[in-house]
Amino acid sequence: MLRSPSLFSSLTCAVGLALGSLLTSHRAPAQSQADIIGFYRFQAPAGVSLWTCALTTKKQFQGIPTGVTPGFTSTITRTGAGWTPDAFLLHYVEIIDGPWAGLVLDIVSNTATTLTVQGDIGQTGFNLGSTFTFVIRKHATLGTIFHRGAGLNAFDDSITLLYDNGSRKKFYYDDTPPGHIVGEDFTTLQDTEIVYPGQGMLLNCSGARSLTFGEGEVRYIKDTPTKIPLYAGKVNFVGLMNPVVAPDPLGPTSAGERSSLGSAALGLVNSNLSEYDDLISLYGRKNGIFSPLGLFYYDQAAGAIVDTDGVTASISIPHGTAFTIKPTGNGYYTQPAVIVGP
Repeated sequence: MLRSPSLFSSLTCAVGLALGSLLTSHRAPAQSQADIIGFYRFQAPAGVSLWTCALTTKKQFQGIPTGVTPGFTSTITRTGAGWTPDAFLLHYVEIIDGPWAGLVLDIVSNTATTLTVQGDIGQTGFNLGSTFTFVIRKHATLGTIFHRGAGLNAFDDSITLLYDNGSRKKFYYDDTPPGHIVGEDFTTLQDTEIVYPGQGMLLNCSGARSLTFGEGEVRYIKDTPTKIPLYAGKVNFVGLMNPVVAPDPLGPTSAGERSSLGSAALGLVNSNLSEYDDLISLYGRKNGIFSPLGLFYYDQAAGAIVDTDGVTASISIPHGTAFTIKPTGNGYYTQPAVIVGP
């Protein structure tokens, strides 16, 4: 399991340009709100760089439970839902209101009216109660994020994911029709490897690449908060769920395509980080080389993210890129919702 949840700005007409001029309102099923869809392009440099995909798959259901049964795995009941049994084996429930808005719970199994999810939603766990609103989405995977390779060079450019136990795995694009993501043996299919909302990815490209996210299933803008699990003592790749990026997020960008470390848009100061214990690390290009840009911590008294000298950080995160958090305990990094405007 990649991310076990049991461990616990406005978009205006300018967005149309940032999303490759493809930004339309899509009417989902009756239970769902209107979704905003699009794609965006960015420039990945030669060598190593950190990124995140700021898009998700569509909402397949939205509603309130008619009953809940908590436990190590919990059951959410929705009378009359009419789901196809075991249709959601590569899907998740996302809570979209209340204090746990943005929480992702993997679906273990489902019947026509019930969802079994990983994680205790009762009083001894997340304590969600029984009136929360949830949506069902299909997981984004390496195969759906890197649709037809998304611009990667086959077998030359690699994707690396980190896991909750501290391990990492490397993947490649195989352009043999119809195209697949494969493991380090260049043979084993890995299309269904899950990438959670806000989870970062390390790319290592043999040359500069123009990459595109949003041309397959993963093309929806997430207009709800995002809770990203952080694992104690492990390096966690994380990134902002904001798809408004410059073509080259690592190059010169406007303020609207960046969020400062202490900004409300980034959400770090409100994520209950352990003061001067949880390490935030930024990386980027220095003279064309992937290098650390600084180490940062949360200062509770200042209500700010500060550098190792205790000075409020003035650096910002280009949207579309990822950074790292290494916490001393398990927790969540909570991002506020991207506000979808007219």
